[in-house]
Amino acid sequence: MENSTVLSLRAADVCREQKEPDAPLILHLRFPSPIRTHCIGFSDPEDHDVLYVYAVDQANQLYSITLRPDHFKRKSTTDGGVPGEACKVYSPPGFGFKHPHRLAVVNQDQLIVSMHDGGILKFDRNRAHDGMALHRAPMCFRIG
Repeated sequence: MENSTVLSLRAADVCREQKEPDAPLILHLRFPSPIRTHCIGFSDPEDHDVLYVYAVDQANQLYSITLRPDHFKRKSTTDGGVPGEACKVYSPPGFGFKHPHRLAVVNQDQLIVSMHDGGILKFDRNRAHDGMALHRAPMCFRIG
């Protein structure tokens, strides 16, 4: 939406046995630069009640956004935007001279990004730094 700068998400629970309606809110995540085509991925781990959203924008920033069920149920949890600890931004050094083509989420701890020239970058979550890391190096985030 809006020239690829807005990603809209709505919760849909297809496994719920109860007859309750889905969470009513639609989240509109605004990015400062347009999101690259084929560079959005999601992870819904079985052991946590969260949704991880990963995206790469035209400015070659890698976004890692953690959304909890309350974000889709209560407007007060997202007033003023997604909290800083839930949204992290990284400028991978490899994106400086190569352009991301496609993002694939292996699981909540691993991403693969294919590049325009056929190269591949693998990102692993570094639990010690609570972020994604390229070749297990620590990663510095800035809040976008």
